[in-house]
Amino acid sequence: MDKAMVPNRKSSPFVTIAIASMIAALASVFNWFSSIDTAYYDFILKKNLLDYPDDVIIVAIDEASIERLGAWPWDRKHHAQLLSRIEKADAIIFDLIFAEPQKNSLAEDEETVTSDQQFANALRLSENVILPVFIEELRSRGELREVMPIPLYSNAIAGLGHAHVDYSHNGVARGLYLREGLGRPYWPHLSLALTDMLGETPENLSGKRSRISEAASPFVIYRDYYNLLRFIGPSRTIYRVSYIDVLDGLVAPEQWQGKRVFIGATAKGLGDEVPTPLGALPGVEFNVNAYQSLRLNAYISEVNLFLHAAISAAIVAGLAFLFSRLTPTRFLVMTFTAILGLSGLTVVNLLWLDFWFSPIASILAVLIFYPLWSWRRIEIALRFLQKELSVLRKDSPITTFDLQTLKESLKKLTDIGVINDWSLDEQAIDPNNAWPKVSYFNGGVMTDFYHQELPFRLKIDGGDKDNQCMSILSALLSDLNIKDALPADSYELVEKTVEEIYSIKDVAKKAQLRMNKSMAELQDAVMVADAAGKIIFTNENFRSLFFGSFVGRSVIDLQDSISAYAWLGILRSLMQDQERVYQEIKTTGKRCLLCQAAIIADQQVANDTLVFVFTDVTQLRDLERGKNEALAFLSHDMRSPIVSLISLIESYRINNTDINDTKLEFMEQVEYFARKNLKYSEDFLQLSRAENISRDVFQLVDMHGVIDGAYAQVFGFSSHKNVDIIIDRTDEDCWVSGDVHLLERAVTNILYNAVQHTPTGNKVTIRLYAQQGIQVVVSDTGAGIPSDLIPHLFEPYFRARKKQQDQSERNRSQVDVLQDDLSQAAPFDTSVATYGAKSYGLGLSFVHTVVERHGGSIHVESVLGKNTSFLLKFPAISVD
Repeated sequence: MDKAMVPNRKSSPFVTIAIASMIAALASVFNWFSSIDTAYYDFILKKNLLDYPDDVIIVAIDEASIERLGAWPWDRKHHAQLLSRIEKADAIIFDLIFAEPQKNSLAEDEETVTSDQQFANALRLSENVILPVFIEELRSRGELREVMPIPLYSNAIAGLGHAHVDYSHNGVARGLYLREGLGRPYWPHLSLALTDMLGETPENLSGKRSRISEAASPFVIYRDYYNLLRFIGPSRTIYRVSYIDVLDGLVAPEQWQGKRVFIGATAKGLGDEVPTPLGALPGVEFNVNAYQSLRLNAYISEVNLFLHAAISAAIVAGLAFLFSRLTPTRFLVMTFTAILGLSGLTVVNLLWLDFWFSPIASILAVLIFYPLWSWRRIEIALRFLQKELSVLRKDSPITTFDLQTLKESLKKLTDIGVINDWSLDEQAIDPNNAWPKVSYFNGGVMTDFYHQELPFRLKIDGGDKDNQCMSILSALLSDLNIKDALPADSYELVEKTVEEIYSIKDVAKKAQLRMNKSMAELQDAVMVADAAGKIIFTNENFRSLFFGSFVGRSVIDLQDSISAYAWLGILRSLMQDQERVYQEIKTTGKRCLLCQAAIIADQQVANDTLVFVFTDVTQLRDLERGKNEALAFLSHDMRSPIVSLISLIESYRINNTDINDTKLEFMEQVEYFARKNLKYSEDFLQLSRAENISRDVFQLVDMHGVIDGAYAQVFGFSSHKNVDIIIDRTDEDCWVSGDVHLLERAVTNILYNAVQHTPTGNKVTIRLYAQQGIQVVVSDTGAGIPSDLIPHLFEPYFRARKKQQDQSERNRSQVDVLQDDLSQAAPFDTSVATYGAKSYGLGLSFVHTVVERHGGSIHVESVLGKNTSFLLKFPAISVD
């Protein structure tokens, strides 16, 4: 496959994976999906509840208590009375603010002091009471300050703790800071103050630490040890009693033994309600949940932001890399499997390991990766399909459908009588019955189609030849794409491209079937094999010639049907040396085959297909054998008597000096015809030799020597005619591969012809160049050759006679003389007596054959009445 057609897969997968990983990382850092994160967290958290604390009681300032004791704030003597009722408790935590002394009317100042003092005395007697500290903002200046209980109470209690609740982005409290304060996180949370007092604090305090510098501002809140809470349950899960019931003594004193008592408001509109994942909880109940999580060390831990981002990115990258190697269906299944797996792993972590790692960023990144990767795959597929479509359009036999071409084809078929009549009309048609659907009528076929969104109906009348009409119709509309044959529609791009590829491949498949059928019907035997020598195709003639299909077998197996030595040599030349083979071989059945073989490239990467064509030349070789026997007859049985006749004439002339003129003239005529027949047989033999010579016998030939030999052969004739021969040659070596005798005779024939047709006293030039191969140019200054006769010069036995009414025989054109007298003197016999013998048109045919057999070419340039030049070109051979 062409590399240009292959998309760059080295970087693009990792780019897509990197994009998905980056989405996961950024989503983690910037909390893009925090709402989904918290919703998922809250859903799981409801299944991970704390054990119920049997030693905790809430004393609720509820509606019934307010109804009895009046509006809030109450007289603090009630709190003193309450403490006396629950004195057996292990610890008491007030979730109430006592930042100012109690204020009453002036008439009651003395009693007011008594109420604060009573409550302070009760606090001092209990020795296990913890009061809250809170931080408020001064409205006038915007400064922050820590608000503590009044000194009267602060000096009487066991401990202080902050009651601050940390709300997340959506206003839900899921955790708290165990330490908080201005300038330093000094104050413990109420829950931590309680565990410290009771000795229940874990050895290693858990929670996310904060970095606090030495130069911390005393006006800034600093927090430390952040923890996510687990909860006991929704509101009213923890055992509670009414404040007024305790005052009324309805709760037995023994019930407080060993208990942790949390006192706070639960009445609507009185105390603060804290939104939590399990619903709204009164602040006092929220503190109970905080205490239970702390003493059980049951906080939920989580990784820091950047580590979460890194892990999320790594998870997405790993999953994406694995998914990218799957099929689309498996990709989709594994995507949902991964989502379920990540969700399940998160549930396991939170329920059993008390560890929270939000999977939402990873899940959504994996979900985003699926369309990203699908887009990439579609883009690659579409790009490949479009390139494949471009290649198919270029290489396929499909041509553009054209109505004018269709009409011209139908007209020609009508002219030669293949069909009787036809019609092509533009009219409304039913798209459901359009091409490739057809209908038959009496003597013909009809179909409807769309072209350029216009409807047409085509009828072909073929008489009684319905099948032939159907074949003609299919051939005429083969270039009409089925999509184009229907009305325009909104096809999706990929689908449209695939449809077009299918359409083109369908036509190409039909063409391939025709090609295979044509190869099967070839008169030659055809065999095709792969690079390993496994035969993949043979046609019918091959099976008949070698008595079997051989498909699936090795090409070496043919050695049982062909001379093993010759066949293995062919395979070595073809498969090892990768050279084309043109060689005659004989079968074990004594048949003579011409084997033509080549190794070709099927995949445009390497030569990987072996093609063999076997032509049965047995009859041809029998004919050549007869021809050779005839040539032997000419060379011996005909030439010998003629040579003997010429010798007798010459001997008689020498021995008889008193021959009269009549006898002498008779003897010259006999000698003339004898030499003419001898020359004819010699030309025929040389032409046959040139036609049948094999390149296997070629040797290195120096064209300088060929020129010198031709000059020596023609020198006597040129001197007799007083025509100078000028040799213009290069100083470079001029080597060719060939037969020196045939080359010398060919150049001699051309040179002799040039001298013959050059007027006395003029000159002939022969040039030898080493440019674009080896070039030999022979130029004369004769009468020239008419341009319309030049293409026929090299045809055997062609006689070109330029008949002119006002010219005598001596003014005939050079072509007349060239074809009639070219070979009248044997070039290798320099006797002047032979120059008058006439040729039978084999001289230039011999030259042309010799040049072609040597892989060269011959060209003629002539100006009538001025000159003629023959240019012979041969492939040059480099000799180191």
